[in-house]
Amino acid sequence: MRQYYTLVAGLRELSFDGKVDADAVRAEIREGVSAGDRAYVDMLLSGDRDGASRSGSRFLREWFAFDGDVRTTAAALVARRFGLHYEGLPSNDAVRNIMSGGDVLERERALDRLRWKTVDDLTTFDYFDIDKLLGYLVKVDILERWSSLDADIGREKLNKMIYEDKVDGTYGNSEIFCRSTNNG
Repeated sequence: MRQYYTLVAGLRELSFDGKVDADAVRAEIREGVSAGDRAYVDMLLSGDRDGASRSGSRFLREWFAFDGDVRTTAAALVARRFGLHYEGLPSNDAVRNIMSGGDVLERERALDRLRWKTVDDLTTFDYFDIDKLLGYLVKVDILERWSSLDADIGREKLNKMIYEDKVDGTYGNSEIFCRSTNNG
């Protein structure tokens, strides 16, 4: 397996509550790896689960299997909360514990902390190889997601969904409602 000593050593330490220029990091890693390893980077960034499951990257295979289990378990538990039948509930106990919490934002943070820890576990003995870089990219995606969350942006997206995606025009003054609930 090819080693990327300079590239890995040049990456800054990430912390769960930190910020990062995700586009710059992705570009630096894509440009710094071999063409063969770039295919793994592209699989990760595009979410190509099928390609990852057949790839030569242990990290990709294990990451996508884990993340798929997390997503499926969380979706099944949410469906059950709303009285929907979901057959074949996966048995990820960590996700079950997280999803039993009441606050949606805290559940999401806890799921991403679980993902972060899993990346650390999957790359424990990968010091300078492509799997280390792929794990770093997963963490960058997590940081980018949390740095993009903002109450005003959320309200703007909700209003856009309501007014641009409405089906029958019955939403009325939802924009006023969203604004007024935020101001007390």
